[in-house]
Amino acid sequence: MTTTTYDPNKLQITHEAVWRRMHSLPPMGYLTDFKSYKMIPDSVLFPKLRKVWELVLEGQPIQRVLKIANDELGIRTPKHGTLGGKPLLRCAIYKMLSDPFYAGIVRSRSRAVRGLHEPMVTDEEFLRVQALLQKRRRNRRPRVALL
Repeated sequence: MTTTTYDPNKLQITHEAVWRRMHSLPPMGYLTDFKSYKMIPDSVLFPKLRKVWELVLEGQPIQRVLKIANDELGIRTPKHGTLGGKPLLRCAIYKMLSDPFYAGIVRSRSRAVRGLHEPMVTDEEFLRVQALLQKRRRNRRPRVALL
């Protein structure tokens, strides 16, 4: 007779990192799929946020990107109960652009590992956006680094 018990130490690091991430609200543009232990792209919001990344990569100012996102693309924050459904703020755009989750990296404790979810941008695009944002910062060191 064998008994199988849940041993979190035997999980692969990617599964562990994604599982830890799943216990909080998913990032904008993603939904939580508890059956497959993955974050899956939101079919409505994912392409619109990808367009925001493309606008930033073209060199558009953040204020113009914000106006396009809110007015033309109609992006609203995800609804979670009574929260959400509002237009994006500038800080939300900066938070999204500096989060390595969108490049496929999940932070687990003090480590950063490749996640199981579909990335919104490639590593090269993410690093280019970080370089563009770094030019606009005053006397600050870079915020994130990829693997």
